[in-house]
Amino acid sequence: MKLEISEVLSQTFMKLTGIPEHTPAAQSVKTTIQFIRTAEEIFKSMDARFAGMGLSRGKIMMLCILYADTNHSLLPSELADRAQVTRGTITGLVDGLESEGWVKRIHDAKDRRRTSVQLTEKGMRFVEQNVEGYVGLMIALTSKFEEEDFVKMQELISKLRAGFEVSSQLEI
Repeated sequence: MKLEISEVLSQTFMKLTGIPEHTPAAQSVKTTIQFIRTAEEIFKSMDARFAGMGLSRGKIMMLCILYADTNHSLLPSELADRAQVTRGTITGLVDGLESEGWVKRIHDAKDRRRTSVQLTEKGMRFVEQNVEGYVGLMIALTSKFEEEDFVKMQELISKLRAGFEVSSQLEI
């Protein structure tokens, strides 16, 4: 019988740490691994779809953040803050988006060192034309959920995020 990778990882981690099966700790390990594996599969599928358009999840996020802004234009530091990534990451994403014509850099007339990133018409059209498909992926992903599943899932995600705050303080 071939075990799924999530089960192999769970068994290996529990064996190496001495965690007995059927304990809360074992359930934590199994659930976390299943969650991570599922998230990886979702991201892999999304990445494959976006790659066909010459984009990545990071680039899509930049386009949506710019689209959501009233002026469709932000400073790179504002983009980094809103996307919760480093400024170096923003530089690479903006370089790629600019080379494809999705955004353009605008130099401040008073201070040439100050540059904003503005969504182009091409970028605006892309967001408007493709958001429905992107949302459709999300709806399909949760198509087996009942109303109470959404409520429970949102509660569980909140608890997971709170646990992440705790785990981020731990040293490995």
